Parts: sequence; C-alpha cells; structure tokens
Amino acid sequence: MPNTYDTQATTTTTSTSTSTVFLDKGMLRSREVMLKIGQALMCLIGIICVACAANPYVSQASFFYFCASVGIIVAIILAVLYVLHLRDKIAGLLHLNLLEFVYAAVWSFFFFAASIACIVHGSKYSGNQQALIAAGFFGLVSMVLYGLDAYIMYIAWRTNQTRSATQTTQQASTPAY
Repeated sequence: MPNTYDTQATTTTTSTSTSTVFLDKGMLRSREVMLKIGQALMCLIGIICVACAANPYVSQASFFYFCASVGIIVAIILAVLYVLHLRDKIAGLLHLNLLEFVYAAVWSFFFFAASIACIVHGSKYSGNQQALIAAGFFGLVSMVLYGLDAYIMYIAWRTNQTRSATQTTQQASTPAY
C-alpha cells in the first residue's frame, strides 16, 4: 500500500460563439446598455418636466416631446437587442454600428436644438415656464449621452467591432485517487 496518493483536478472551460437568443444579465452592466438606460431615463424625466409646464402645447415643447418619445422607444429596443443578444444576429445584415452611430449623432443634435428652444422659451416668458427650463437641462444631459453613444459607435464602426454573444461553461472533473 503506497503512502502517497496522486490527485489531479482538471478544469475545462469552453467558450462557444452562439447565434441563439439568450438572456445575458451581465450585459445589463455593459457600457452600451447603461447608456441606453440613461438615455431612456433622461428622456422620461424631460417628458415629465414638459408636461408640468404651464403651456405644454407650444411648438418647442412638441419638438421636445417628439425627440424624447422616439428616444425612449429606440433606447428600450436597443437595450433589449443587446441583453438578448439579438443585435449579434442582425449586426452584419443591417450594419448596426453605422446605423446606431448615425441615429445617436442625429438625436444628439435634435436634443441640442430642442433643449435650447425650451430654455429660451422658458426664460423669455413669465409664469410657470420653469418646467421648460428643467426639461431643457435634462435634454442637454440627453444630448451628452447621445453624443457619447455616437462616439462609442463611431469607434466600433471604424474598427469593425461587435459584441460577441458567448456563453461560457465550466466543467470540473473529480480528483483521481
């Protein structure tokens, strides 16, 4: 009978690129999804501010409503595409990096214009128009978020970078005695 035992433990890690749809909770903390959530929240707060204004039916408020409403819808759709890894399936077909770059750049400009219009209209007239100034502030924050998103998507487009949908599984074997 030997006094020593030979113990071995092997761990195998396999990473497979998959084209299946799966929920990735780790993507909720990714830079892209956090930007989309921030954009949606700033748009929602801006809509609430415009709705609280004394006259929310002026043309400046209507343009802000349009920008924020489309911003919320598209941000939620893109966040779901990222989290479910549906974006990986259609990224090559639609050139999503370029598409997201153009969308984010245009929406950054739209929020700049809508925010300045709301701030000017809110400061020009007396009354309960301070809510338009607050909406303009949140619109400027949205503009910065969309500008940051445009920069990130521009870099991703120029480097031909995509988020890869990888599922990692680990298999551990029992020690051999």
